[in-house]
Amino acid sequence: MKQTLMRRSSRVLIAALCLLLVLPVWGRQDPSVCGTYRGRLQEELYRHKRNVAHRARLRSGTRSAGVGTAGVAAGPVYATRPDAGDIAIVEASDGVVAVPNTFDLNGRTVTFTPSGANAAAYSVSSGPGSYDAQAETGGQKVPDFGDDEAQLLTLPFRFPFFGRQYGDVFINSDGNLTFGAWDTSSSERSLGRFNSGPPRIAALFDDLDPSTSSQGVRVLTSSSRVVISWVGVPEWTPTGPSGSHTFQLRLYPDGKVEFAWWSSSPNAAVVGIAPGGLTGNTNVVDLTNPVAGSLSGSIGERFGTSDELDFVTIAQKFYATHDDAYDYLVIFNGLRMADSGNSLASTRPIRVGFSGNGDTQVDFGKEFGSPSRLQALIHMAYPGQYPDDLLNTKLWNLGRGTDTSIGVLAHEVGHLWMAYASVADPNGDPDYSPMLGFGASHWSFNFNSEASLLEGNKIQDNGSGGFLTTRATEVYSGLDQYLMGLRAPEDVMTAHPMFYVANARNASGPVSNSRHPALNVALTGERRNVDIGELLSRYGRRIPDQTVSQKRFRLAFILVVPKDQQPADGDLEKINRFRTMFEPYFEQAAQGRASGETTLRRAMHLSTFPAAGVLRGGSVTAKITVETPSEANLTVSLNRGTGVTNAPASVTIPAGATSATFTLDGLRVGVEELVATPSDGVYETVRSNIQVLDSASELKVTLISGGNQIARPNTTLLDPLVLRVVDRNNLPYPGIRVNASVRTGGQLDQNSAVSDENGLVQFRWTPGDSPLNELKVTVEGAASSGIAYAWSRPAFEARGVVNAASFLPGTAPGSLASLFGVNLATAEAYASRIPLPFELGRVQVLVKGLPVPLLYVSPLQINFVMPAGTPVGSNEIIVVNTSLGSVGESAPMVVTVDQVAPAIFDDPGAKVGAIHVAGESVKTNARPARGGEYVEIYATGLGSVHATERGQETDRPVTVFLDGQPLTDVPYAGLNGNYVGLYQVNARVPAGKPAGRYPVVLEIGGKSSLPVFIQVQ
Repeated sequence: MKQTLMRRSSRVLIAALCLLLVLPVWGRQDPSVCGTYRGRLQEELYRHKRNVAHRARLRSGTRSAGVGTAGVAAGPVYATRPDAGDIAIVEASDGVVAVPNTFDLNGRTVTFTPSGANAAAYSVSSGPGSYDAQAETGGQKVPDFGDDEAQLLTLPFRFPFFGRQYGDVFINSDGNLTFGAWDTSSSERSLGRFNSGPPRIAALFDDLDPSTSSQGVRVLTSSSRVVISWVGVPEWTPTGPSGSHTFQLRLYPDGKVEFAWWSSSPNAAVVGIAPGGLTGNTNVVDLTNPVAGSLSGSIGERFGTSDELDFVTIAQKFYATHDDAYDYLVIFNGLRMADSGNSLASTRPIRVGFSGNGDTQVDFGKEFGSPSRLQALIHMAYPGQYPDDLLNTKLWNLGRGTDTSIGVLAHEVGHLWMAYASVADPNGDPDYSPMLGFGASHWSFNFNSEASLLEGNKIQDNGSGGFLTTRATEVYSGLDQYLMGLRAPEDVMTAHPMFYVANARNASGPVSNSRHPALNVALTGERRNVDIGELLSRYGRRIPDQTVSQKRFRLAFILVVPKDQQPADGDLEKINRFRTMFEPYFEQAAQGRASGETTLRRAMHLSTFPAAGVLRGGSVTAKITVETPSEANLTVSLNRGTGVTNAPASVTIPAGATSATFTLDGLRVGVEELVATPSDGVYETVRSNIQVLDSASELKVTLISGGNQIARPNTTLLDPLVLRVVDRNNLPYPGIRVNASVRTGGQLDQNSAVSDENGLVQFRWTPGDSPLNELKVTVEGAASSGIAYAWSRPAFEARGVVNAASFLPGTAPGSLASLFGVNLATAEAYASRIPLPFELGRVQVLVKGLPVPLLYVSPLQINFVMPAGTPVGSNEIIVVNTSLGSVGESAPMVVTVDQVAPAIFDDPGAKVGAIHVAGESVKTNARPARGGEYVEIYATGLGSVHATERGQETDRPVTVFLDGQPLTDVPYAGLNGNYVGLYQVNARVPAGKPAGRYPVVLEIGGKSSLPVFIQVQ
């Protein structure tokens, strides 16, 4: 539901309490099969860090609090257990079961303070309790506030939160506030829901029931703060209310947020703030001892009283006795420990090295004990929760008549790649993804997912706005296969007619995107077709694509058993059936485009795995390595597919040795699979895709490490710059020469290098005295080049602050400006939504000491808005690049701001200005204006404005000159309502104007813009 619909049923409560809206009570949801959500990996790492610190304190006999306050003096020594066939056994000892993170904030106050104007990021502090009993008793009780309800409060001030301003907020019964939408779901109050829902402030995100409390929830509002108190509110449980929780949430006009707890002991809860919609980083912190500094993205801590598994420790124990030979670790436990309160299983992506699927790239493999291979960890919980018939029995016990046990495992395997991609909301809501559903990591119930294993439904379009769900959770759909790297984008639409049902309803009312699959559900709504091109334009193409992506995956199955106990035979038997049945199921679900292997094997590493490249007519040296040397000679057969490459028939690793090399030649352009099969079956068979390109012109270099170092004149950088030679799929290319040069002084240890077996080259760089230290690297024979920087203090000149349309000196209040200099940012970053952020890419621009809205930052340029309230005359400007630490602030520059500085945006390539025929979306080079038509002229620098019925019009009259003659029909000159700092002038081309290319000039306040051109036909 949209907020505009919610407000239609609003009612007045009490004048002092402002406007409140009672929303409907939704029934408690059935448990979810899957507990996967983005942010769970960060939660896992936090739990492990806390667990290690706790165990270290126990060993040392200290009682110091806080995560990371004690370290481990030596590497862990783990108790080991022999494998049970192809199932690895890990004993529940040595920290495998983590100490619960019980609630420890009673009698404390946690404060979230905006670290940038308009609350773009926050610092966190923790101090003594400050529960305000007077504010509690002085507040008005929210009447009739039931379990799983929300009420809308109109705020007495505009409240800034994560870069946006809000005039009202939803009070949710479950101890939290949300902006823009309520959240009354009965699903698990998890970190994933905390992150993926609406923008949220959660003092105790828990299943609370105010209806059973005599005091309930009380609200006190004033011009200086809003105080919301939960007073003696218990948790909901199936057996009746439990516990009593009293805490307070306080909002201030400057964006500060305070939580204060009097008494609380939740069974499970999340505390923190989140920008919503999975925006930014997930920061899992210890709120008792928060980290110093500013954090962007969600900031929170999850508390609980139940024992949980430490999956980092489990993985480390596994790798202490097993090679790094697996893409997935699939973990069961014999401790009867569930995945969560309402889920069977969940996935934690560990390494995400691909792009184009809507997720972010991460690499935490080494923390889990895997030097290079592990991509995801799956927890399947205890075997007994699954029925004996793994393949056919539906999980009706969870209210899910579509899933089978093997399907659950395939679902979790698929979470490495999806479901994170969606077209944008056509209504412009940045927090809403119409293709995504539960936890923003599954397909929407209302999306025709073609019965994807990652939820959604197969939806039949019956015409006239009627639809029916017919199948669910069966296969990896065409879209799934594209995101997995198994299908070309142009093949998706033929295999998968993509659409979603907008404004979906059934007989019971609106149908939530977050609903789990169900068959034979009749829907009404509007069909919105989805084209794969929309996803490509939003996320970029899938890299690597289907030609070279990995298609063979290895899974290790692990059973965690109680200390000093043998595995239960029933558990082993069921896990073995999971393991053996998964292989054919996975291949069938992927329609033969991928396969999985589930045996335990020693690792055999191929330097070209999972894919690599070679030039036609060239050759590379490849290496085969084993972690555990063989007692006898190990012969490895090398089989190729189509003759794209040439390699020896076999290569031998001598007894006792760990590696051997061979030459791989590129014969003709194309891709083929190289299969390395060992003579000893205890080692794995390795497959890699080899791409042969025609020439080096198709290659480029990417920076791997050594970037963002601080330059000290004539001092060699501490770390070398390491770069990789890659193609469009980011495949490495060995044996390629890379040339390097410095732009402004300084020197390198070498001016060229040849990429090694992993496609890597490195250079040692000694910067010179210039403030700009720029290194240019080029693949020999390629036109493209890469640039790396060593950073010093940001620097710019007053003349470097210019009008963003003309690039000439002169800017005005409310206008768009550009700033040119050096060391301004360490990477490019673009603002993705309005209101614009006051910090972007860890960069701020300060005008008279106050941060201004930013559109774009890069090392050499910043685009920003000169605030409408900037005084005319001299103004001091400073650039702050916090990435550079102590050298991150520029010297101040004084820039003159004028009342007006008119400039029309120009397009030199098109040879016309930013002028459109009214109602058209292209410039006049593509759609010339005709005499008598109105045109829209886009400009900046037109100065102050005032509100009229037509919009925000300029205070001073604007004259439009066409071919030197003033136009008499100019009905509007003012701000364009869809953008910030952009002005629009509407003018009519005189009737009878001959065809031609004419100059256009704006004049305001005695100043004229530079001419741009319009095409008239």
